[in-house]
Amino acid sequence: MPEEVKVKFYDIEECGFYKRGDDEARFGEIEEALRRLSDWVDGKELGETEVSPPEDDTIDPTYCLQVHRDATATEFFVAMWIEIPTVENQVGSVNPNDEVNQVEVHANPLQDPQDIAGFPVYFWFLPEEDKLATVAVEKRRRNGRSEMERYMEDFLEFYAGYEAVTKGDTERHKRVIGHCQNHTDPDQEPENYYVRFNSSLTPVPGALEEIRRRRPEIRKVIRKFEVGEERGGVETLEDWKRPLYDVGLYSAPDRQEPKRVKYELDITPGEEELEGMIQRWRQRHQNGSSNWEDYAVVFKGENKEHSFSRSLPKASVTMDVERDENGFVRLESLQNQVLENRAELMERALYEEDVQVTE
Repeated sequence: MPEEVKVKFYDIEECGFYKRGDDEARFGEIEEALRRLSDWVDGKELGETEVSPPEDDTIDPTYCLQVHRDATATEFFVAMWIEIPTVENQVGSVNPNDEVNQVEVHANPLQDPQDIAGFPVYFWFLPEEDKLATVAVEKRRRNGRSEMERYMEDFLEFYAGYEAVTKGDTERHKRVIGHCQNHTDPDQEPENYYVRFNSSLTPVPGALEEIRRRRPEIRKVIRKFEVGEERGGVETLEDWKRPLYDVGLYSAPDRQEPKRVKYELDITPGEEELEGMIQRWRQRHQNGSSNWEDYAVVFKGENKEHSFSRSLPKASVTMDVERDENGFVRLESLQNQVLENRAELMERALYEEDVQVTE
């Protein structure tokens, strides 16, 4: 059935094994890494695809649901499952209409004690362009990119076939003593490398360049942010009134529920202030801030708001996506729909602004 699919592009800046000071990977680049991931998950049970070390509790457990290559095997679609916490095999939920201080927490038992509670996230990898895209069907703050980056790093380090391990260690608890491009080659000695996978939002020419060029014409700066947000720290009005390029963060114990704020200042920022706002906005979006987070400016003689988010490489596309009997998106269906709209989708998402694509 037709559904809105949001696609956002990122540049793959690093992927593979690096020596200190290297700008280029020695081996393990993105296409090779994805091919090895596809081969590694083939025939495995889902629980066997969790790759982070057993003692690592710094990230939610992540599993690989599916890996699909396109017909030319140069692009990949990957679905991952991010686990959410449970208590005695039950998932908690609350009614949004309950009154604060009287909220009742409901326990929803899993159908099977072995089931893994969580949600799916989808990725489209374009190795020839050194890009990846998050493909979101459901409305969700987390697109899973940080979990995917960590997953790829752990996969490359422990399971991609580059690792040399101590004898007698189990697959899940093995100790890696070094890496080499082909660890089965007796002439290659394992060495110490830095494993990296990093991506950043693809810059789109146009919106920010216009704002920079017309900076002396700015008469008003608008900031949209959330106050009282527990995750990752929050901003307050006092923070906003500080120098625009040095907005601080802190936890706000007096307000636990996010409150959206739109604040305006009648100023013409200097070059340094404007660059500070741009960098801060990029950092917040890089760290997964909400869609509400934004800056905007109004030029002299105009009333139109020119938002920074116009420069984000994204497109909203209506696609005929199939779902399974449980309501989850079929990855192959999603892949086919994206590929059918590939050329126009990339053109509009990467080179145009304020894109709304309807097919």
